[in-house]
Order: sequence, then C-alpha cells, then structure tokens
Amino acid sequence: MAQNERKIFNAIGNMTLLLDTQHNILAANRAIVTGLDKTEEELKGKKCYEIFHRTAQPPESCPLEKMLRSNSMETFEMVVEALNGTYLVSCTPLFDENGNLEKVIHIATDITEHKRAEEEVKKYREHLEEIVKERTAELIKKNEELERFNKLFVGRELRMVELKKTIAEKERKISELEKEIDDLKNKCI
Repeated sequence: MAQNERKIFNAIGNMTLLLDTQHNILAANRAIVTGLDKTEEELKGKKCYEIFHRTAQPPESCPLEKMLRSNSMETFEMVVEALNGTYLVSCTPLFDENGNLEKVIHIATDITEHKRAEEEVKKYREHLEEIVKERTAELIKKNEELERFNKLFVGRELRMVELKKTIAEKERKISELEKEIDDLKNKCI
C-alpha cells in the first residue's frame, strides 16, 4: 500500500481491514489496532473470524461469505466477541483490472450504543403499552359504573315524572271533587 493510501486508510474512523478472499488479514487500520490493542503485524495473516469472533470458521451471517456469492457489497449486523459489542459489518469487493475479485474491504461500525438505546426504547414502549392497557381497563370499568348509575338515575327520574303526573292527576280530581262538594253545599243551603 502506497504511503498516501496508507494515510487515508489509517484516517478512516471505523475499524477497517483489507482482506483476501480466504478471510486473511492483509492490512488493518489504526482504529482496529487501537480497538484490539494489537499491532498490525500481529493481525496480518490471521483469519478475521479467528480475531473478531474467536471461532475456527466464519459465522453464519458473515458478510464476506455472502459477498463472495453475490460479487457485491454485503452488510450484516453482528455481535463481535473480541470487541464486546454489536457492529454493522460490511464487505466490499475490490476487483483487478480484468474484473477478477482481488481483495475485500471490511468495515466494522460500532452500533452497540444504538442497539442499547433501541432496547431501552422497546422496554419503555412495552411499559407504556402496559400502562395504557391498565388505564383502558380502569376507564372501561368506570364507564360501566357510570352507565349503571345513569340507568338507575334515569329510571328514578322517569318514575318521578310518572309520580308527578299521577299526583297532578289526583290533585285535579280532588280539586274537581272539592268543587262538586262546594256546588252541592251551595245547592243545599
């Protein structure tokens, strides 16, 4: 790698590797060297999955394996055991002048805090949904009570209206009877 290319490679803030098609590390930028606390020489020639996943073979979701099949950039979200976090890992093919796959650019972006925040939001949302369910159940119960009281009071009011009508009718009849009695008294006198 030329000196100017090396400067650019090391300036990349995300952990970046240059790999061959067999997962062997050809170069590692400063972010990886710092993140793993290893020298680039210690990493060169090692399999990326041995270093990052501490396994003897690539993980099932390996973006390099998928990229080898598709011949285009592949990205996966994965747990990286050596870095104790979750990373968005992408592998981009580099082709030679004849169009043959020559090398792979492997970039790992730390999304651990983002994943933790997503989990917190998920828990909070579930908590809020539970509160809404509880409040809704309480409101339904209160509404049912109000409807029952409303029916009782409306029934009572209807009975009172009927009683008032009956009383008014009786008062009218009494008044008529009193008038008849007065008329009879007047005739008798």
